[in-house]
Amino acid sequence: MGYPFPTLYLRGLDPDSTYVFTAIAGKVQEGTPQSASGRYWMQHGFNLALRGDFQAAAFRLELVRAQRP
Repeated sequence: MGYPFPTLYLRGLDPDSTYVFTAIAGKVQEGTPQSASGRYWMQHGFNLALRGDFQAAAFRLELVRAQRP
């Protein structure tokens, strides 16, 4: 069955902006929010439901609300 894929922590996001997470291919672990702040994604990351060899996933993180100066 293989080992679980490690948590992915995103970098370089605006911590105070909101981002929407969309899985294009593959699955994320249950409980992953669809929308969260950049701070959340950088501190908590997300887990892909990948096990075994030769598996792949694709996802999109879209900025939906930028921090206002």
